Amino acid sequence: MSNGYDLTLAFLKLHPNESASELEKMAPGDVAAFLENVPQGLAVSVLREMLPWPASQCLIQLKPETAGSILHTIPAPQSTIFLRLIPAEARECIFEKLSSSKKKTFQKLLSFPEEMIGAWMEPLVASVPASLSVEDALKYSGRFKTSMGNYLCVTGREGTYKGIVFLKDILFANKKALISEVLIKYIDPLQQRASLESAKFRPEWKEFNKLPVVDRKKRLVGEVEYAGLCKGLSLNPEESIPENFGSLVAQWGEVYFNSLSELVSLATKIDLSSDQKAGKKP
Repeated sequence: MSNGYDLTLAFLKLHPNESASELEKMAPGDVAAFLENVPQGLAVSVLREMLPWPASQCLIQLKPETAGSILHTIPAPQSTIFLRLIPAEARECIFEKLSSSKKKTFQKLLSFPEEMIGAWMEPLVASVPASLSVEDALKYSGRFKTSMGNYLCVTGREGTYKGIVFLKDILFANKKALISEVLIKYIDPLQQRASLESAKFRPEWKEFNKLPVVDRKKRLVGEVEYAGLCKGLSLNPEESIPENFGSLVAQWGEVYFNSLSELVSLATKIDLSSDQKAGKKP
């Protein structure tokens, strides 16, 4: 493995944002050929930082199984944004490499016009049935891992939305008590077919950085983050924060590196193809 390749991988890992900016200037085919030969985790981290159009063009050039695997890892709605920019024929080739459940999820999100809440929601919601005991709810919620915030959505029969319960409340509650008996706060949910504009000034954004989404039968179908809402409306989250929004701003801030011009310049001069021409494998 060449020193140049090692350095490039290290740069991708430490500075995905800068790497994405440089890759956006290259031909999509060249970027795809490069990403086919780096660990998938690095490819995902860089693609997530790229602008939607160059990222989508790169995905078209990747092998369908590679593109499918990457899109499976990138959370909605970002993965859906990329898919909207991919022609239907290429999109179907990628879908063939996905699990049936993931394919159905993408198809559902793509069925909503971009101006609707449903197009920008994350389908995986940390939720528990109201009929579970506190003890069982804590075990059940473990499956959500990183998608879980400081509260769980509570559902009734057939997945109907009932409200939320804060983790701090159930951690100190009687373990044999039912979730329905623990203090539950009701957050008025968003309708999946409502417009993004209608959710812009919801007072709940002052307290929460994401809100539940329901269908016409009040079934919980997803969540929308405030940052996602702003992206859909082409707004800057920090400039659009409702009054007294508090410390949630920090959750949306992106980290930028300001003193890496020399390293960026060095990384872009590395010609990985020279190793391949010489018959070497990374």
